[in-house]
Amino acid sequence: MTDQTICHRCGALLHRGRAELYIIQIRARADPAITDLPDLSPEQIAGEIERLIDEAATQSERELREQVHAELEIILCNACYHTWLENPTG
Repeated sequence: MTDQTICHRCGALLHRGRAELYIIQIRARADPAITDLPDLSPEQIAGEIERLIDEAATQSERELREQVHAELEIILCNACYHTWLENPTG
């Protein structure tokens, strides 16, 4: 781990170990609860599976994985952290 990094929001140079930064870890995952399955015939289910396989074949491994789970880490300076904390989605 290097001693210097930058704030991912404002670009300020930060030094690790000096209480100048926050490390934000974000984990996103797809909703694991399936609540509404359509009433399909076996032929329709087979067709839908085939369609999904064809669709998956056009995507990279990363794209497929990120549809289910993603993790990222951002580094923020003290000022940007407090702004982020007040409105993390904005």
